[in-house]
Amino acid sequence: MQYPLKTFSIAFRYYDEEKMVPLLSSIMFHNDLRKFEYKGTEEIFNKIQWPISYHIEHLTVFCDCRWRTVCSILSHLRSLRTLALKGANKYESDKFIDVQPNITQSTCLTSLSLETYTNITMNDIESLLLLLPKLTHLRLIGQDILTDPSLFDGCRWENFIKTKLTLLNRFEFWFTRYVVDNVDCTTVESLIATFRTSFWLETKHWCVKCDHISGKYRQYFYLYSIPISLDIFQYPNRYSEILHSILNTTDDNSTIIVETHALSLDLSKTVNERIQHQISPRMNYWFQSVVELTLEIEKNWPANLAEYLSTILNLSSLQTIHLDFKQECQFVVSLDNEVDTLFKHARDLISCKISCHNSERMKLITFNAICLKLPRRIKYLQTDITYVDDAKILLEQIEHLSHVTFQNSDAYGFAIKIIQQTPRIERDLAYEIECYAWIDDYPRANLVHFWLGKSINKQLNIRTNNKRMKRVR
Repeated sequence: MQYPLKTFSIAFRYYDEEKMVPLLSSIMFHNDLRKFEYKGTEEIFNKIQWPISYHIEHLTVFCDCRWRTVCSILSHLRSLRTLALKGANKYESDKFIDVQPNITQSTCLTSLSLETYTNITMNDIESLLLLLPKLTHLRLIGQDILTDPSLFDGCRWENFIKTKLTLLNRFEFWFTRYVVDNVDCTTVESLIATFRTSFWLETKHWCVKCDHISGKYRQYFYLYSIPISLDIFQYPNRYSEILHSILNTTDDNSTIIVETHALSLDLSKTVNERIQHQISPRMNYWFQSVVELTLEIEKNWPANLAEYLSTILNLSSLQTIHLDFKQECQFVVSLDNEVDTLFKHARDLISCKISCHNSERMKLITFNAICLKLPRRIKYLQTDITYVDDAKILLEQIEHLSHVTFQNSDAYGFAIKIIQQTPRIERDLAYEIECYAWIDDYPRANLVHFWLGKSINKQLNIRTNNKRMKRVR
C-alpha cells in the first residue's frame, strides 16, 4: 500500500502460518500505523516482527495468550497508550517475576484492559501493574473462579493504588469466588466492608457491588464495580439466582449500569411475567452500548416485547439481533406484528440471525414472518432452512441482502443444488451453508462458503473447515 495506514484489524480462523507471519510483519512496518487489533492464534502473534522504531499506540489482542506474551508486548511496544488483552492467561510454567527485570517501566501506557481465564493471584497482578505507573484506567475481568482472597480485599487494593498507581481514576473489575460452607465465615457484608472506606466512597467515588449467587451446582460470590463492564452479559442467567446483594453505598435501589456490546436476554418465565404484568425486577438494569442482542425464546413469545426492551436498552443502537427459539413457541399475537414493531425500533439494524433447533414448525413460521419480510436495511441474514425451494424464493425476492448463511444438515449438497437451480442473480452476493447437528443445545458445524453474482459468472467457491478449498463451475 502506498497510502498511509493508521488502523489495521484482522480476525481469522484458518491460516497458513508461513504466509500470515511475514504478511503481518510487513504491515507492522507502516510508519503511520497507530492502532492494531488482532484476533487469531498466539503462535502467529508471537512470531510477528516488530520494527525497532515502533509507533503503535493502541493494541487489542483477542487470543489465548500466555503471561510471557504480555511481557513481550510491554518490552517491544514502548509507545503504547492503550492495551486490551482478551484472554491473557497465566500458567504454572509462566515465571513473570523472572522476566520482570528485563522490562523497563512503560512511560506511555495509560489504559490497560485484562481479561483472564485462569486463576491469577494478587501477586501476579501487582507484579504487572508495578511496570505501569502512569495508568489512569484499569479493567480486570476474571472469567475463572479466583481463590486468592487478596483479590477481594479492598484494603490491599487501596494501599496499592495509593502508593503505586497514584494517577488511577477509573477502576473496573469483576471477580468470582466459591462460597465455602463450614470453612470460613465470608459473607457479602464482610466482602463489601473493605470497600466502604473514605478512599472508595469520597476520594475515588468508586461504587462496588457484591452478590451471593446460587448456581446450578454451587454457590458463588460476585464482586464487581459499577458500572459493570463486560463484553458479553447474560440476563437473567437461567442457571443462577441472586440470594443476597449489597452495595458499598447506601443506595441499594439505584439502577445498575451495564456497559456491554453484546447482551443475551433469556425470555424465561420470570421475564415473561415481568413484561405481561409489569412486575418490578429485584434490581433495575440499564444496558448501555448494546449493538448485539440475543433473545433466548422458550415456549412463549411475550406480547409487547419491543416496548419492554426499550426500557432496558437503546434499541436504536442495535446492529445485530439473534432470535434463538429453543423449542416450539406460542404467540399471543402474530409474530409478523411483533417482529415488525421490533425492527421499527431498531433503526440501525443490519444483521439478523434465526435459530430453530431442528423445529420444522418454527423454521416455517420464521421463514414467512421474518425472512421474507426483512426491512431493506438488513444486509446479513443467517437462518435455519430445510428446503432448497425456500432458499431460492428468499434469494430471488429479498434483493437487498448481500450475505446469507443457511444452516442445513447437508452443507455441500445444499450448496450444489442452489448453484444448479437458482436463476442468474444480477448482483454480487455471498452465501454460506452451515452443516450442523445440535448437541446439548450447541451446534457442531461445518461451513461451506460460496459467492454468486454477475461479476463471477455463477462460479461456486466452497470452503470447508478442514482448510481445503474446492472450486466448482
